Amino acid sequence: MSDLRELCVMCDLDGTLIDTETCREEALKRVLVAHNASYDLAWHPYIMGRSMMEGARFLVQTLNLSVDPITLTKEYVNAFASAVDEKGLQPLPHVDEVLRDWHAQGVVLWIVSGANHAYVVRALKACGWSTIFTHIVSGDPPMPAKPDPALFQIARDTATATRLVAIEDAPAGIASAKAAGLPTIGLVNTRFVSRLDGDKQWFGWRDASLRDLLSLT
Repeated sequence: MSDLRELCVMCDLDGTLIDTETCREEALKRVLVAHNASYDLAWHPYIMGRSMMEGARFLVQTLNLSVDPITLTKEYVNAFASAVDEKGLQPLPHVDEVLRDWHAQGVVLWIVSGANHAYVVRALKACGWSTIFTHIVSGDPPMPAKPDPALFQIARDTATATRLVAIEDAPAGIASAKAAGLPTIGLVNTRFVSRLDGDKQWFGWRDASLRDLLSLT
C-alpha cells in the first residue's frame, strides 16, 4: 500500500464524526416553541450541513416568524449548548476505532467544520481525539458557510500531504469540498438523506476503507 503519511483525510465534524442530530433537533424545538411554532422534520434536509444563520433565515422565512435571523441564531446557539451539556457528545458507531487505526498507520487527519473553533476543540477533547487530528479549519465569522468552498480551499492550500480527500455527511458539505477540487466520500448515516453526490458513498463508518480513499487520490 502507498505511503499513508501522504494521505490527508479532511473530515466534517457534526453528523460525520459525532452524533449531534438529537441535540440539534432538541435545540430547534425549544427555540421555536418560544416563538409559538413547532419544528417539522421535513425541513431538516434544508438546514443540515449549513450554518446556523442560514438555518435561522430559512425558519424565519418559512414560518413567518416575528424575530430576526440574528436573534434566532443566538437563541439556537444557546439552546444547542444546553442540549449538548445535557446529552453530551458521542462518536458515531465505529468511527473511533477507524480513526485510531488510520492515525496509527500515519494517515493525516484534519477537521474542516463550519462550527466555531471553541466548539470543535471541545468536541475533540470529549471524544479523546485531540491528538489524532493535527489541524482544524473552523467556520468562525466572517468565514462563509458551506456550500461555499472557502473552508476546504484553505485546508487544500495549507496541507502538505500530496493525496487529499474529504468526508462529508451533508449535501452542502459535499458541494463545498467538490467546489474546492477535492475528491469526496459521502457518509450516508441519517434518516433524512438516502444518497449523497460524493465520488463514493459509505453507509456508516462500518464501510470505511483506506482502499477507497487511496483510489480517489
